[in-house]
Amino acid sequence: WFLDRTCDRLFLLPGDGSGDVRVWEGRFTDYLAWQDAEAAAAEEEEARVKVQQRVRSEAEVTAVEQVDGDGMPIETSSALRQKAQQLRPLSNFEVKEIARLETEIAKIEERRRTLQKQIDQYNPKKNDYSELTAWMTELEELADTLDTKEERWLALSERADL
Repeated sequence: WFLDRTCDRLFLLPGDGSGDVRVWEGRFTDYLAWQDAEAAAAEEEEARVKVQQRVRSEAEVTAVEQVDGDGMPIETSSALRQKAQQLRPLSNFEVKEIARLETEIAKIEERRRTLQKQIDQYNPKKNDYSELTAWMTELEELADTLDTKEERWLALSERADL
């Protein structure tokens, strides 16, 4: 707080022994926020490199270990690419996709409960059989959609836990 009020220019000594002096125009808290962001980016890059190295080493081990009796590799390059795809970290889009899928799954489950309640309360004297057929068809379509979305969510969640 004190440095923010008294300084608008900072002279930084990096501490790496280079002897360079850097000038920061702005508040001290802005510098600290930038420094934290740089550290987080460096950690993220380091984690990405480690994952890539692990994928390469696992792919090489798998390719070497998977041979048939003639010494020919069983695993194809497409299988290795798929394995590498599963081991890489989630992109920002995929993280957002997980959140979107969770809300969509909740909406579909709510709609399924509503339809099931309508079907359970079906009265042939009040409702036509075509309505019941339409409800049943929609319920089946929702079940298929829910299965697809849950499979995608599960695949992304498993990758996120790696």
